Amino acid sequence: MAKDKKLFHSLLDLVLEKQDSEVDAGIDMNVSTLGCTASVWLMNVDDGKVIGAKEYYTRIGDEAWAKTKDGKTEIVRDEDVLEALRNA
Repeated sequence: MAKDKKLFHSLLDLVLEKQDSEVDAGIDMNVSTLGCTASVWLMNVDDGKVIGAKEYYTRIGDEAWAKTKDGKTEIVRDEDVLEALRNA
């Protein structure tokens, strides 16, 4: 549980940092509980409007996420999701 909270706070910090620094960052995070992140969405933004999902990550287990991009799904780790947010 402590590891999930640490991940949640790391993700939340990155999302808030992106939203504060870049108005059109197009990042959204869905939280099912305060200790568990359910999904992270990176959106395509054009002229300040969201025009669709670029890629999204859905939590599927301990340190495992399903990454969906261009209709293809692959399994990635916590670090991959954090890196995607850093680069968004």
